[in-house]
Amino acid sequence: MRKLLNRLAVGATALLALAAGTTAAAESASAAPTGAKAPASVCSDPTWGGRYFCGGAYGNGETWVNLPNGERQVFVVGTNHQMYTQWIYKYHHGSGWQSMGGVLDSWVTVRQYDGAAFSTVSIGSDGKAWARDRGPSGNWTEWHAVGSGYFVFDKNASDPSDSRMTWFWARNNGGTPLVGSETWRAGSGMGSENDCYSNNGWLPNGWYNGYEHSTYWSSIIPTMNWELSDKACSRGTVTRSALFIHSKTPSSWAHAPNPYHSNGCIHLSPSDILTADRYSRAHGGPGYGTHFYRNLVLVTQ
Repeated sequence: MRKLLNRLAVGATALLALAAGTTAAAESASAAPTGAKAPASVCSDPTWGGRYFCGGAYGNGETWVNLPNGERQVFVVGTNHQMYTQWIYKYHHGSGWQSMGGVLDSWVTVRQYDGAAFSTVSIGSDGKAWARDRGPSGNWTEWHAVGSGYFVFDKNASDPSDSRMTWFWARNNGGTPLVGSETWRAGSGMGSENDCYSNNGWLPNGWYNGYEHSTYWSSIIPTMNWELSDKACSRGTVTRSALFIHSKTPSSWAHAPNPYHSNGCIHLSPSDILTADRYSRAHGGPGYGTHFYRNLVLVTQ
């Protein structure tokens, strides 16, 4: 694993291995890291050039993100199994391809949140999901494992109580990356979009680690639950704490004016939280009594 982590930490400023004529771009799939599966084919963008995997586990090869300033950013997996990106400026000039590192065996998926901030996720050659996150100012994290599965909580600005919680999973099946997901309605907060408003606003964006997963926490949370790590709000003025993914008893749920409202925790219905528990445990999630699970949930908007 240490060797894999070292390979995944290749700097984002590495020179383009995709560009036509470079040695790295000409590497065949047989020269890929151990465990990598040969793709269906190698493609090249007719406008921006480069050589990258496409077909099979790599889809059409390109994943695009629209940025608030009018620019677009594209991600591909090069023939050396590293992730590459370039920016397309408003006047249709490309920045040129840059390596983002990694040892990847699938297309790049993007979970965008908070405008220019987003996470890129792909399956590594170890069969696990790996991510690099871009902050609002353009700074990137290093690659980090997100387990074989993780929740994504997509906040709905028009009605925070009608947001969505999805369990995404990824694994290798005989060298072929498999991915899947299931989604449920969920809510966070009392309707306020102010993530610095303790006990009222919805959760701040970003990754949360999971702590103990249990079927009962206390008389306050007497249902299936996942305890979450604390998180500083977007302005850094408040740290949100005592956070859980949980529900209410069926009777309390039925009599609540809006049962998806919470003091900031993520609420699912009594039936959905049981389904989410079964589905996540069947697809790489933490079992009962697990005391730590890195990157359990990504909160986005």
